[in-house]
Amino acid sequence: MWLNLIILSAASLAVGFVLGWIAACPRRWDARFTEDDTVPGDLPPPLRRLPGRV
Repeated sequence: MWLNLIILSAASLAVGFVLGWIAACPRRWDARFTEDDTVPGDLPPPLRRLPGRV
């Protein structure tokens, strides 16, 4: 009984991690979903574009 609960919890965490990783991919790849910039920059710039960074 307890082993099933532990295995189910671990599987649920693993699936959640994988789905979260997939959902975060467009943000990490700096994806643009629209060609025009109709929405002003309400998102912070990526770290590689911040001034003063090397």
